[in-house]
Amino acid sequence: MAIWDMRKHLNRIYRRNPENNTYIIDIRINHYQDLFNDLDPSPLRKRDLDQDFITYLEEASLEIPLKYPLDMEIHCAFSEELKEREDRIRQGLYNYFESLLHIRDRQIFLYVRRSLGYLVVGFVFLFLSFFLSKRLVDASYVNGILIEGSNIGGWVFVWEALATVAFKSGKIRKERKRILRLEKGEVNFRYEGKGALP
Repeated sequence: MAIWDMRKHLNRIYRRNPENNTYIIDIRINHYQDLFNDLDPSPLRKRDLDQDFITYLEEASLEIPLKYPLDMEIHCAFSEELKEREDRIRQGLYNYFESLLHIRDRQIFLYVRRSLGYLVVGFVFLFLSFFLSKRLVDASYVNGILIEGSNIGGWVFVWEALATVAFKSGKIRKERKRILRLEKGEVNFRYEGKGALP
């Protein structure tokens, strides 16, 4: 899909603030409870957010390129505003995204540590190959296998170290940027109903 077509597609689905180029994810609810997990028996102030709501936000974030900021606007089909509920939703979103960021940071740390381990093993094999090539002057078949095997093994581990950092952890870093964008986005409420809170 061409860049212009992609932008037209996004503009058909999401509103965009032309002043700051921010895309707005619109969510419509009939009750505040719609944003919380119905299966969670905890009181509303401690209840987890609804998974369908979270999934919708994550899918929207995947669809909208990272170069655009994101805000959320929650359209309420009632007119009674409860600041406490708004704060609870904002805090719930913040806590959820913070937990995801913590998981991604842990994954990146493990990938980097594993990459360093591969790098150390790779250099050990390369050093061994160099050492054997200088020590084993007898050009026998077995000596050749030892030298070449150490050299190949070394480069395999070095490549795996680079691939782990560049590709595997790179994918996690991109996910982390998407999560952080959602966490930093504004969460605004718009009350469009004529009656009191159901």
